[in-house]
Amino acid sequence: MTRSLRLTAFAAIALSLVAACQAVPLRAVSPSVEGAPASATGLATVTIRVVLPREAQALVSNTQSVTVRLRNGVVVRNATLGAGGGQITFADLPAGGGYTLYAAGFAGAAGTGRMMSWGRLPVTLASGRNQLGLSLSVVLASGAGADDLEGGPAGAGAEQLGAQRVLTSMDDFAPGTASSVEVYSTGQHDYLGQFGSAGSGNGQFGNLINEIAIDRRGDIWVCDKPQNRVLKFDAGGTFLRGIGQGQIWVAPTAAPASTASSTANQGFNQPTSLACDAENNLYVTDYTNYRVLKFDANGTFLMGVGYGTSWVAPSTASVVAPTNASGSHTPHGVAIDRNGNLVVTDVNSHRLQIFNQNGVCIRGIGQGTTWTGAPQPAATGSVSRAFESPWIVKVGPDGFYYVTDNTNRVQVITSSGAFVRSFSTATADKPTNSSGHLGISPTGLLYVTAYGAAPYFTQVFTPTGVPLSRYGRSGTGNCEFSNPGGMEWAADGSLWHVDRLGFRVQHLRGQDPKGTGGALRLTGDRQPDAPVYAASGTYETPPLDAGAAVTWRSVFWNVESLPALTGVAVDVATASDGLDWGGWQLVTGTSMPGGNAFNLPGVSGRYLKTRLSLSSANPAVSPVVQEVGATY
Repeated sequence: MTRSLRLTAFAAIALSLVAACQAVPLRAVSPSVEGAPASATGLATVTIRVVLPREAQALVSNTQSVTVRLRNGVVVRNATLGAGGGQITFADLPAGGGYTLYAAGFAGAAGTGRMMSWGRLPVTLASGRNQLGLSLSVVLASGAGADDLEGGPAGAGAEQLGAQRVLTSMDDFAPGTASSVEVYSTGQHDYLGQFGSAGSGNGQFGNLINEIAIDRRGDIWVCDKPQNRVLKFDAGGTFLRGIGQGQIWVAPTAAPASTASSTANQGFNQPTSLACDAENNLYVTDYTNYRVLKFDANGTFLMGVGYGTSWVAPSTASVVAPTNASGSHTPHGVAIDRNGNLVVTDVNSHRLQIFNQNGVCIRGIGQGTTWTGAPQPAATGSVSRAFESPWIVKVGPDGFYYVTDNTNRVQVITSSGAFVRSFSTATADKPTNSSGHLGISPTGLLYVTAYGAAPYFTQVFTPTGVPLSRYGRSGTGNCEFSNPGGMEWAADGSLWHVDRLGFRVQHLRGQDPKGTGGALRLTGDRQPDAPVYAASGTYETPPLDAGAAVTWRSVFWNVESLPALTGVAVDVATASDGLDWGGWQLVTGTSMPGGNAFNLPGVSGRYLKTRLSLSSANPAVSPVVQEVGATY
């Protein structure tokens, strides 16, 4: 496949639409569009902003162009884009609706030369509010229902080519199968900022702060364990309110002196963990008072759970010594599962307990089993469903419970108490104390902190326990930690990470699943330390479906970085049913930096998948693959 054909396969265009009309579909109105003059009465105007992916920009700036067309079978409007994309205004559109967007790629500049591709975007233009954001992709295909593909618009003579959507984002790569290869986004875990300092004032923390939670509004709650309080901050780290010492206070009121409260519903004795539910209610484990307290978003007490009972405002419950009885606990970690149940780690009785929304204990997990009613005797253990002082519990996108304890592992258990799997977190430089605080990213990756004595860092694992990378090191600088604590993700994908002995919460860049900066590299990146990558690994794309049996023309990939002593080999496999693949066929054992494309003579079948084998003879470097696709 020639380099120009790579634009055919890269037919993913992000569009931001500004429409003047207010009905669906487009109607005759007198519009007033930002950046465009008003049209004549009875006609409509739409303005479309087109952003080309980076690889497409490079091609268009060379010898190619992209034309965008709006049509409804009668009316046709064309506009040609430059390398940077840009804003296009289609004016004087008659009423009647039914308008559809198309895109075409040409071998020459300004929409001239041989047409390389032509495809209909899979939505019909609609209006509503003044701004309507659309994320559209084109999958080019031929055959029944593929309007205008064989001949192109007005017989312009497009080649009959099919192109599978390229993999460029973390979401695109995520369904693939990886071994010693990680999907990452550029700049993830970079330092963005922080809040907090040592002290007892608002916005300050004591020694060994613990966990955080972020509610649906983006507000951040922090457990100030040593000062027996919970503090709330806005999304930028500005103090809003506090709960503790039997009261609530808001900025700019000064914080009350730290005292341990016993029976007060708004008092704590060493709060350790937090969770927020879908209604922005807050749950706090009151560790030394042996209870979990529930508050609304303003800090008003709602319910308590502990001592084998539950209570609601304005009642209080007397603090009694914990026992192994059902509903009693020494709680450290807390999470809310898919059913709205409360999942609590019981440190002293070495178990999980699950409570319903009314605070009734419905299940226990520990000592190698699960039960309802009378609990098993409290005992430590390292077998499946046994714990040694379970620490943190989180609920994954799969609904499973992920639990850390003192056995240097993460256990995965279903909500009904069935064992799924476990994996070790021990490393050569941290054989013990490697399974502390735990977080689950929006993409389902597991973040596990190393605690106790230095070295300090956070490891990143797949949900099945494959180690991917690590970040952080011992210290007080940016992206350094003095005993890392809990972490939570904001709506923008960034994460806030507690530095327990650093009296602060650091803000780090997360992963952007939708961004086109997603790429593949060997596992083992360490930040801010020098990376140590795996020697080799493989990645298999999800199956590409042509819709019918075809002869596949070519496979292409972009090697964004290919340091010395590294390589990328490529194989393909095909199937008629998506099940019987018939073995891998080598495309090439080598790759070049930048765009790579190879023909696939005689490779046929409805489905195709690509396998990339990454290798490095230097553990400090890794090849990086940013794009994979195929044409037929």
